[in-house]
Amino acid sequence: MITVTGLQNKEVQFVTNAPIKAPISNVYGSNLSASNSSISNASISNASTGKMYRIETEYPDVPIEVNDKNFDSMLRLYSPFVVDFWEIGCRPCKSIDTTINAMALDFKGQIVFGKLCIDRNSNSKKKYGISNTPTLLIFKDGSLVYRHVGNYPKQKLEEIILTALNTS
Repeated sequence: MITVTGLQNKEVQFVTNAPIKAPISNVYGSNLSASNSSISNASISNASTGKMYRIETEYPDVPIEVNDKNFDSMLRLYSPFVVDFWEIGCRPCKSIDTTINAMALDFKGQIVFGKLCIDRNSNSKKKYGISNTPTLLIFKDGSLVYRHVGNYPKQKLEEIILTALNTS
């Protein structure tokens, strides 16, 4: 069970501190409870009325900035989640940047993309053993399912990502 607070402005705040917009009309905060298997697919119910309200996390159409502080909460919030580990001065990283941006738009609502600069986030670099860039880590339900190193054309990267997600 997840605690729901902060209903005054029709925004739900989970204890994970992940803000999720929700249609909470006609609910005045009494006897609310929430259930979920993943935060991106949750619902709340009003115990006194029995009404259920579906909560969906908005999947962005641009890559989100990931860092050491928010990495774990992003994994809980989004699934599937593809993170581009890049570094300053890396030419292949600059090249893959436009591809990641395009895929974030193409897969909006299906896959969330993130970018993490290893020069500024040494804990994540160490945790995931990143030694070469660009490296894409593909997560499903919070678990790493595939690691890809290097830049490839967009069509090939899409194939790699979709195959990794469908076989996990």
